[in-house]
Amino acid sequence: MGQSQSNAETDAVMGAVEDLIKADPALKFFVTLPNADTFSSYIRQSWENLIKRFPASIESYVNLGDLNYLSLMKYVDVVLGNSSSGILEAPFLGKAVVDVGRRQEGRLRSGHILSVPGDRAAIVKSVTQALSSEFQKPLEKVDSIYGAGNGSQLVYDILKKQNFPELLFKRFYDGDVNKPDKVKNG
Repeated sequence: MGQSQSNAETDAVMGAVEDLIKADPALKFFVTLPNADTFSSYIRQSWENLIKRFPASIESYVNLGDLNYLSLMKYVDVVLGNSSSGILEAPFLGKAVVDVGRRQEGRLRSGHILSVPGDRAAIVKSVTQALSSEFQKPLEKVDSIYGAGNGSQLVYDILKKQNFPELLFKRFYDGDVNKPDKVKNG
C-alpha cells in the first residue's frame, strides 16, 4: 500500500469517527496510536487533529502494554482499524471488529469481523452494524479460528510424548548404488 492509499484510508476513518460522534455524542473512542511504522506520522497527526475537535469523545494512548490493552478491550464494543489485534485478540474477548482496508487481507478471520474498504460511508455503516444488538449478541459465542487460547498446553502435550534421544539420533540414508535411477552421475 502506498502513502496516498494509506492517507486516504486514514482520512476515511477520521471522517467516519467524526460522523459517528456527531450522530451519537455519547460514543467514546479509545485510540491506540500506531508504532513507528511506515506512514504512521500522518495517522498520528490525523488523530491529534480529531482529538482537538472532539476531546470529550476520544482518548489516545501511545503504549498501553499488554495488560492495560487487554483490560481496556474488556470495555469496548467494537475494534475499528486495521490492526492484527482485531484478528487475533478480539475473538477471545467477544469483540466486534471493523477491519478497514487491505492490510490484514489474506489472514484467516473469525465471524466477528466486518471487512470494509477505506470508504467513510462504508465504515460508518459497518460500525453501526457492529454496535447493533443483532451483531453483538452472538459475539459471546464466537470461536476464534486461531484456537481456544490453549496453544501452549497443546504444544506441551505433544512435546511431552516425544522420545527426544531417538529423534536426535543421526541416521544416514544413502541411496542404493545398485539402482541407477537413484544415483546421479556427474
